Amino acid sequence: MKHTFTLITALLLSPLASLPAAAAPAKPNIVVILADDLGYADVLFNPLHPKEVTTPHLDALAKEGVVCRQGYVTGHVCSPTRAGLMTGRYQQRLGLYTGGEAGSGLPMSEKIFPQYLKPAGYATAQFGKWHLGPTPEWSPALRGFDEVFGFLGRGAHDYFKLDDPRDPIYRGTNVVRETGYLTDRLGEEAVSFIQRHKAQPFFVYLAFNAVHAPLQAPAEEIAKFKTGTPERNTLLAMGKRMDDAIGRVVATLKQEGVWENTLLFFCSDNGGPLAQTADNTPLRGGKHQDYEGGIRVPFLVCWPAQLKPGETQMPVISLDMLPTALAAAGIEAPADKPLDGKNLLPLLRGEVAPQQRHLFWSAGSEEGWWAVRSGDWKLVGEKGRVGLFDLSKDVSEKTDLAGQLPEKVAELTRLHDGWLAEMANPLKAGAKRFGLPLPAGSQPKKPKSERKKNQPPLSAAAPASSAPGGAVRESFARMPGKPWHARGGWAAKDGALWVTQKADETQPALLRGPAEFRGGVLSYELNLQGDGRHTLRLKAPNGDFLIRLDVAPDSLILIKMTGDRNETISRTPLKLAAGSWQQLSLAIAAETLTAKLGEAMCSITDEVFAREKAELNFLVTGGPVGFRNFSLTPDAAPAIGQSKTATNTRPK
Repeated sequence: MKHTFTLITALLLSPLASLPAAAAPAKPNIVVILADDLGYADVLFNPLHPKEVTTPHLDALAKEGVVCRQGYVTGHVCSPTRAGLMTGRYQQRLGLYTGGEAGSGLPMSEKIFPQYLKPAGYATAQFGKWHLGPTPEWSPALRGFDEVFGFLGRGAHDYFKLDDPRDPIYRGTNVVRETGYLTDRLGEEAVSFIQRHKAQPFFVYLAFNAVHAPLQAPAEEIAKFKTGTPERNTLLAMGKRMDDAIGRVVATLKQEGVWENTLLFFCSDNGGPLAQTADNTPLRGGKHQDYEGGIRVPFLVCWPAQLKPGETQMPVISLDMLPTALAAAGIEAPADKPLDGKNLLPLLRGEVAPQQRHLFWSAGSEEGWWAVRSGDWKLVGEKGRVGLFDLSKDVSEKTDLAGQLPEKVAELTRLHDGWLAEMANPLKAGAKRFGLPLPAGSQPKKPKSERKKNQPPLSAAAPASSAPGGAVRESFARMPGKPWHARGGWAAKDGALWVTQKADETQPALLRGPAEFRGGVLSYELNLQGDGRHTLRLKAPNGDFLIRLDVAPDSLILIKMTGDRNETISRTPLKLAAGSWQQLSLAIAAETLTAKLGEAMCSITDEVFAREKAELNFLVTGGPVGFRNFSLTPDAAPAIGQSKTATNTRPK
């Protein structure tokens, strides 16, 4: 016994006993890569991707990481989801329900990624789209990022015009003039930052604006795709260019010897917009909707030193990125403002069994969309309509079980009610959800249908323009008076109305007027110049959009809008000469709509076309775009003639 004690004492007093403890593991680098409007199936790691998709670098990343097959974001449009991602908290806690609310500015009191990581020794950088405040006082450079390169307020930016002071690129808080293709430049900036900061832990937030409109890519990239649809070719080229930039970032991480200890997240900010040919197979709907196609996105997590490659079917959400990053970096999560996301590392390492969780969405009463997912059950609301779906059997949300299972509808509605009780009221207007009472003292907008009450029909707007048989004629040689409404810099010139979308405007220029008819012929002349694009929308008396026609120099696209989804039902190739006047005509007879522009024509039959119309919208992006010689002949027999006819199937 005495000898044992002496031996132990000697060991404790020996030089070995005074050796320092093993060094703590190095903090991981953290990289968050965000795509914009990327379709769920427009990546190779979706097994149902169309054959034309080419994203080899993302596919390689998926093979080295964990594919989250049920990865979500917190909203169906760009800006609100970025607020949730950056804070780790539902953006509705801050009253940010819509793109307009979140895009106006994420409160400076909210703590975001770099403000946690910088005090822990991280170098921090943001590259690309911010969209959490429109002007320099909202700059990410004022929120803990050491380096910033990108643009602020608008959801979109031209990919080639990088030297326009009206739509500036910032380095830090300074406006800079750049050249090149924006997607390439963002990748180059991220590569340079990694090379310069490889000796310390770093955080990179690389937020591409690809593949968000405007659809622009280098001509040599577009030429690689032969889908038969110019718009789809350009979208795929944009995705390929983004994939190449991501490939260069990952290659740099490997070349600099820091790849193994880099925690990397990749996802899209929302679902792909169907009107821009995004493919969300097998999901229903797309951007602007709370069906799966609007909120379920491509989602990857990669940390070679810690996570085995594979995939998980456990629902995860972009809220989880911040708490996961904090746990990886050994940083305590805040106690004063608890995060809504979860640390995913135990799940992704296989240390814990998947657990049921509740996920929530709401765009407020003004937009009307809301949803809740609990386990495999999902309840979706759009204004007064609700749908119940079992996602374990029906990921495409084809079978609505709400009528069969009212008790499940009530249960999920109560869950959503409980969540909303913790959220703030919308900053700008309306209630937290459609159908709920307005906040005390709120001055809401009138419902869209009420705004049109007591307004005369279009034929009464300018009596002098009326023609026999109830037809309406408007030359557009001057701005029409009430009840027409304009947004943007519309001006009369040379016998026509012209408009260019202002560089600092996030919304298209708009000319809106009541137009009460069910069937007939609507026509006007159109002149697209520069990067001008035109959209015509027709609304029902209840305010729902019914029909949308998108016109670009190379395509005529007809979209059916039925409240719960936007469906591209016809696409016709065009070759419009820049600066030329072209006659655009829509004829509606019962359930058949025939659209003709120049020599191109499409004819589609659908019950939505037979519904009553109450309002028309002329929208313009880019420009200038001109309009003249508008006419509406209600209940006239369509006789637009015969020419090139488009199919009524959505191209794949």
